[in-house]
Amino acid sequence: MLTPGSANLASPIGQPPTRNPDTLAERIDSSAYDIQRPTCSLNIVCYRGGTKGCVLRQIQTALKSRFPDDMSFEKTRTRNSQLVTNDEEFFQELRRLYWSEMSGFWRRHLSLKTLTGLRLLTYSPSRRPTVVPLDDFVLQEIYYAYKHPKSITTDDDWIQWVFRLRRRNKRHALEFVEGWNSTRVIIAAAVPWMISCLVGIIWTAIGGDAQTAFTVAGFILTSGTVILALLAVISGIESSGRSLAS
Repeated sequence: MLTPGSANLASPIGQPPTRNPDTLAERIDSSAYDIQRPTCSLNIVCYRGGTKGCVLRQIQTALKSRFPDDMSFEKTRTRNSQLVTNDEEFFQELRRLYWSEMSGFWRRHLSLKTLTGLRLLTYSPSRRPTVVPLDDFVLQEIYYAYKHPKSITTDDDWIQWVFRLRRRNKRHALEFVEGWNSTRVIIAAAVPWMISCLVGIIWTAIGGDAQTAFTVAGFILTSGTVILALLAVISGIESSGRSLAS
């Protein structure tokens, strides 16, 4: 279990990540985003190629400490059942969004590319999304918390982190980063080979001609290789999102 201290999952960033406070994005209309509300939304994105492009979802969070009283907080929660108010719920909602809403049957079970990590993006009305340079340890903490939400012992440290990301002139988003899954690639490559060997051995064992048996086995292996190549091409096309400036 993760506990408060040097190895906990408390908010990983003492100050909200920014690239340059003097950029043009900081000098645009200060009313662009409302930063006083007791609720805060965080965009969740995954860049993919093909017809899907950018898959976008949103998590809505709320901090009890920002409401005038407990009654107001409870009324808001009642009106909006999707509000996330603690750290465990936050990462469980992240998992639900990715697996249930942003990934179909193909991506969950057949694609050779799967989720490999998360990273933080920043953007504004006048600037395209760019990657916020975070320490590798912070990114690993985020990904670990995503994979093991029940191990989180903090209450709302991550929710506070989401609120600290909020700025008048810019917004932030969490990006799901996908890459090749070595386990799936190995399994997909090994299955045709194993099937072809079994066919050749069984065919010969039951009295069939050995040459014919391994001709059939070779055909199966070739067909499997072609299918594997097609899977790789399709997976590569569907996961080839646009590049972002780091």
